[in-house]
Amino acid sequence: MSRDSDQQLLPVCKANTVQTYFMMETSKHVDPDIIKRKRNDQGLHECEVFGEGPEAMESARTWASCSKNPGHAGFIPYPEFRPDHLPVSWHTPERLEIVRIIAEVTVRLRVGYTSMDRPEGFAFHNLRGSNIVHTGSGWIYDIRPNRDVPCPCQECALSPSPHKTWMEIIIATACHVVYNTEEAKLTHVDLFYDDEQARRSGKMKTVLGSQINLTDEGNDTCLLRCATHDNDLCEKLFELRAAAVKAFVDQNAIGEWRPTVDSVCVIISHPHGRPKQVTVGQVKAIEETDGLMNKLTYSACTCPGSSGAPVLPMDTAGSVRPGRSAVHSIGGISQGFNQSSSAFQHYRPRYDHLFYREFTNFR
Repeated sequence: MSRDSDQQLLPVCKANTVQTYFMMETSKHVDPDIIKRKRNDQGLHECEVFGEGPEAMESARTWASCSKNPGHAGFIPYPEFRPDHLPVSWHTPERLEIVRIIAEVTVRLRVGYTSMDRPEGFAFHNLRGSNIVHTGSGWIYDIRPNRDVPCPCQECALSPSPHKTWMEIIIATACHVVYNTEEAKLTHVDLFYDDEQARRSGKMKTVLGSQINLTDEGNDTCLLRCATHDNDLCEKLFELRAAAVKAFVDQNAIGEWRPTVDSVCVIISHPHGRPKQVTVGQVKAIEETDGLMNKLTYSACTCPGSSGAPVLPMDTAGSVRPGRSAVHSIGGISQGFNQSSSAFQHYRPRYDHLFYREFTNFR
């Protein structure tokens, strides 16, 4: 199917009329002690928590007052990332393109509700039922055009004539960031928040979650479903998918991919809810189960707001995969290192959908 025909089939989405608990620049003052309680109620997980004022001001304040990485010397604003930020042996346009693609599909999540179903001992369980916003990161795991099926978004749920042609966007993140469908429906997903200009110019796109497709509390993984009718956004996602196939399939031997201890590790995230940043470090440990990669420990810097970010370990040949579908889970473990979730157990046979040729023949 041609690109033009796709555009005809994807109607422009009407303005979002759904009311949620928070908006980007709305001031919502909450008792600072409650904010502090929520920040401390996640153990070593790394969500950022807002509620004391306008989000942009809070994000700047928490960035400036960060105690984990004062000054953020190891963080590189995504628009400024260059090949020489990688080790010399990785200074190639191909590897920069791989990092660029993963950065492009990295998203920020703003979660506006904490479910009553979060179990005892799980992140934020003491704040169950509250609408104090926490933020995390994630990445676009898959995109799926849908036709002749009612759209699941909240706008369509309230409409007598829901859209029947729409794009499903699947976001990979950590389970402690978005726990269940109740929270998903009050989660904003910000795409292309590369810098402050992207937010002001409208380049940043925001979609609302609709449900959880998969959650694994033990492995701290989650797949969040979103929907959009935005033609421009759909076209951008098609282009990214084509670029991902070229970079990951044509340039790399997928079957030979295997990171090792001391391999390069790249993290792209939205620390403190800020525009996306890139950090580079090394893999320090690999936990394996049944011969498959499980958790990674790495020295790449992370901060509150990095929870759920894609983990990009490179093997000795420079090939890279987004952590075999693993996401950043905890920070500040022994010796200050950080750790990923386990890989998506139920999705291992088809991991990294966005980067596989056999899942691209839908246009």
